[in-house]
Amino acid sequence: MVNVTELEFSGYKGQSVLGTFYRQDSPTDHLAMIFPGYGYTCDMPLLYLPKKMLVENGADVLQVNYAFSNKPGFWQSGDETRAIWFGSDATVAMRTVLDKADYKQFTLIGKSLGTLAVGHLVTLMSELSDGRIILFTPLLKNPRLVQQIVAFKGKTMLVVGKDDPFHAADNLKIIQKVRTVDVIEIPGTDHSLEIKGDVSHSLEVLGEVMQGVARFLQPNEAVLPVL
Repeated sequence: MVNVTELEFSGYKGQSVLGTFYRQDSPTDHLAMIFPGYGYTCDMPLLYLPKKMLVENGADVLQVNYAFSNKPGFWQSGDETRAIWFGSDATVAMRTVLDKADYKQFTLIGKSLGTLAVGHLVTLMSELSDGRIILFTPLLKNPRLVQQIVAFKGKTMLVVGKDDPFHAADNLKIIQKVRTVDVIEIPGTDHSLEIKGDVSHSLEVLGEVMQGVARFLQPNEAVLPVL
């Protein structure tokens, strides 16, 4: 059984950040955090299904629902301010739940803009150095994120669409030359890892991606079924 609690954090300049915390009835040392994209929420399949996998395998999971699309001034604030804003919200959310248990295992998942939050946290917090990260459609045109992925020493999975306008194949090659990462690169898929106008094929892609995620999350155990 899992207890579900709605949380509220005081983020950048005191603005509200909401979260949903799935906490196991029995104590666990595994904390997972999920950071959505600008318009891709935690209820959408790329984030909802990994959350189900993690909860069913005994992790506490925090979904961070920062909803930047509803925050005035975010996009007008400039790259540097946005990075501080984003990083501040991610950091306060994680620090809020760290004292709820004696966590020793960490899994961070980000989608699109959420990959910047993951990059910020793994750079800032030493507790995460041996953790695992999954980045769905990472913003690989962002040089800071590329540097953060290269510097991170924990297990890393990158899931990218070849037709995603935010993908940068050359930067992916740079990462792969420097360190070992798990990569799922899907031809014909966009920033949502979908194939435009082809629902059936998009569902096949989703199944393929989730099987890869299950293997990444359970390297020494049987692969979980796609939910």
